[in-house]
Formats: sequence, structure tokens, C-alpha cells
Amino acid sequence: MNGIKINPRPIMPSFPTNNATKVTGEDKQSFGDFLADAVKGIEGLQADSGEAQDKLVRGDAAELHQVMIAAEKAGISFDLLLEVRKKLLEAYQDIIRMPV
Repeated sequence: MNGIKINPRPIMPSFPTNNATKVTGEDKQSFGDFLADAVKGIEGLQADSGEAQDKLVRGDAAELHQVMIAAEKAGISFDLLLEVRKKLLEAYQDIIRMPV
């Protein structure tokens, strides 16, 4: 134990702050626009899943594993959307309950 040297390290890594990029007016996107784009993306995944399922039922060139992958992508994306919605509602309710 006498010859062992311990160099303390910080638990959390420090990130450089001088390399941060500035967001210009053209690059800004509101949170509402971001959520709307996310919902449109999820709608697209669900439409792709439905189309793949229709192709499989009709006997077109759809493979079962591709249909299952599309369905899982749509399901996981929708579950994520529901969790984000739940957290947003909880945050809103916490803000409303704050004393002024």
C-alpha cells in the first residue's frame, strides 16, 4: 500500500465549452416544429408498415422478416412518442402546480 499512488479523477467528464457551435436564425427550429416532424415521421413508419403488411397478404414480393421489422419500427416509435407525451404532460402538470 505504501508504493501505490492514486490519482483522483473527476466522476463526470468535463466537456470543452469553446467548441460549441452557434445556432443562426436559419438553423433554429421551434420545439413544436420538432414534435410535428417527429409525429410525421412516425406516421410515415406506420404507413410503411401497413403497406408491407398489405403486400405480404396479397402475396407480392414482401418478405416476412421485412414486414416484421417494419412493424417493430412503427411500434417502437409509437411507444417512444407516447412516453415523450407522458413526460411532457407530467412536466406541464408540475409547472401548473408550482406556487407563484
